[in-house]
Amino acid sequence: METTFSVMLSNMVEASGIGKNSFIKDLQIDRSSFFKFLSGQRLPGEEQLGDILPLLHISAATEEICFRNIQEPEMESESTSAGKR
Repeated sequence: METTFSVMLSNMVEASGIGKNSFIKDLQIDRSSFFKFLSGQRLPGEEQLGDILPLLHISAATEEICFRNIQEPEMESESTSAGKR
């Protein structure tokens, strides 16, 4: 299931011209985790995202959007849980 974040990340990695395997090696990140980020099965934590974004050479505004996109699903699930009480 693709998410807004996973689509953004996939597009940014592709636009960077860095192959996924090189990207994973440069990040020293678990290969499975990275592909879960790309597929939308999992979101990175803020620290992991902070490691990923500098390799993409993107603007501060785009970085902010990425951080917002990993936080929004948490807020959505919290509001859903609150509504069930």
